[in-house]
Amino acid sequence: MQQLTRVGQMLLAGPVASVPRRDNYTVHCWRSGAYDPPFRMPENIASRPEAAGSLPGRHLIVEFHEAASLDNAAFVLQVLRQAAEDAKAQLLALHHHVFTPSGGVTAFAMLAESHISIHTWPVECYAALDIFMCGVCNPLACLPALSMAFRPKRATVLDLTRGLDAID
Repeated sequence: MQQLTRVGQMLLAGPVASVPRRDNYTVHCWRSGAYDPPFRMPENIASRPEAAGSLPGRHLIVEFHEAASLDNAAFVLQVLRQAAEDAKAQLLALHHHVFTPSGGVTAFAMLAESHISIHTWPVECYAALDIFMCGVCNPLACLPALSMAFRPKRATVLDLTRGLDAID
């Protein structure tokens, strides 16, 4: 029988070395005109000691439920550009693809510090986002622009610190 180990929110098969992580999983719901609990405000990135591109990195896995404006590729790209700017990230390129007949959009912002990606399912009013940044950039700073643009009634955010074992 295969060994199963719970690590944070994940169930992994096989032997797993226990590595302490600073992971956080939060569900944000839209109530009375605001998210509850509110998105944490970004840290003061000017005071962070990390050099550009250094580890550890911060990785957000975000889901938007009952979201809007998910079928307009130009709008999605505009929002990704704003999110990158808000995080103080250097945008290198934007790419996208529109799926037919559903109108779903997959878009990718390539950053010097890593990436922001979004996959949308307009019929289901659902979007899956992946935001990874390292160095002085803070991916949490992307969330206000993304949530204002797509107006999800519920959002889940999995906040991972990446590369801790690489710098020990």
